Amino acid sequence: MLLLTRKLLERFAYNALGMQNYEKAITCFRKIVDAFPDEKGTHYNYAVSLIGAGKTGEAEIHLIREIAVSGQRYEVLLALGELFYAGNKRSSAETYLKKALEHCADEKAARLLREKLAVTGDPERYRDMIKGYGLFEEGARLLDTREWEKARTLFLEALKLDPGNPMTYNNLGVIALNHENQPETARAYFEKASHLSDLMIIKRNMQKAVFHIEKARASGEKTFPAREGA
Repeated sequence: MLLLTRKLLERFAYNALGMQNYEKAITCFRKIVDAFPDEKGTHYNYAVSLIGAGKTGEAEIHLIREIAVSGQRYEVLLALGELFYAGNKRSSAETYLKKALEHCADEKAARLLREKLAVTGDPERYRDMIKGYGLFEEGARLLDTREWEKARTLFLEALKLDPGNPMTYNNLGVIALNHENQPETARAYFEKASHLSDLMIIKRNMQKAVFHIEKARASGEKTFPAREGA
């Protein structure tokens, strides 16, 4: 019965993550952590939902706990490294990103890790990245409140300081697609985001952009070319 309950909780939690309903995912994964605290993956999954909700301090605790439970695994080391990277903890970020690189079997992911390590190895570049990430976070907050024009301005400024953040490109694509009716521009932004990350949300947004482009062409509706710079 307990195993059946866990499977149901996992299903609800993964569905919630896919819908970016992080609070629901947190609730489900927390119950699994409480019931199976020493099983591989439980603390990692819980941490992922916490990161989505912006609860990075608690996420860090559970990622470290995951390492204690199941050893040094690529996805856990990467999550910790990226958490420290965005959290202005340059030395810790460098340590865990290097460990993640040692366990990385994918060349694209390895390339992106080396690019991040180049930033952590340069204090000036790292300061710029942190400033850019701050602009990204403020832009994301504005986008959530539907102040998309102000958000777009901040995202563009963020790219000048931190061109390696895939979610900045993703969010510019979301604005182009959902608020400006510019699917070609949206696709261009999503393509840039996909070069930097394999996040499912970026793949889904790309599919939406392509759908809107094909729908417009099928109906004879005019589509505008991608905006310069996108």
